[in-house]
Amino acid sequence: MTRLATLLLAMSLAACLSEACYSRSPSSVTPELPSALCYRLRFDSWIPTYRARFGTAMVGLNAPLPDTLALLSTVATTSYGHPLYAVATMPPDSAHDSGFWMPHGHDSIDVRLPSGLGGGLAIRLPGTGDHQEGQAWTYYDESSDMLPPIAMTTVAADSVSCPKGI
Repeated sequence: MTRLATLLLAMSLAACLSEACYSRSPSSVTPELPSALCYRLRFDSWIPTYRARFGTAMVGLNAPLPDTLALLSTVATTSYGHPLYAVATMPPDSAHDSGFWMPHGHDSIDVRLPSGLGGGLAIRLPGTGDHQEGQAWTYYDESSDMLPPIAMTTVAADSVSCPKGI
């Protein structure tokens, strides 16, 4: 390829990548979502990630666990330019009065429910269906060798009607 052809190709590429040819995906447009999707949760037995005394102690710091999640279409905050959507938990006396959910990959969602005690509860559910089987685990805000291990379980989530006021 001659220098002139290379220069013309580079100029064409630069022009195409400029605003005139570049069409952005409409990131400010959010899909039409219902105001909330609600799920009734059933947690299986908790197991520690390794054998240790008090291996499931972190679950106690997250008690009482929520029995219903409302995944709201309201953006709670953003992280690195990505929206984190609000979550409401029931019953109101659940240890998790705030939290967020976000898409995980193309077919799942992650829910994070901080407990306010240095950690929280994380739930990963497949993104479709009226009955979903996923995983739940406890997490710490800060990692340390001095903290007890996290605990894990499976969680079933069934689609339910949202309570009034959500």
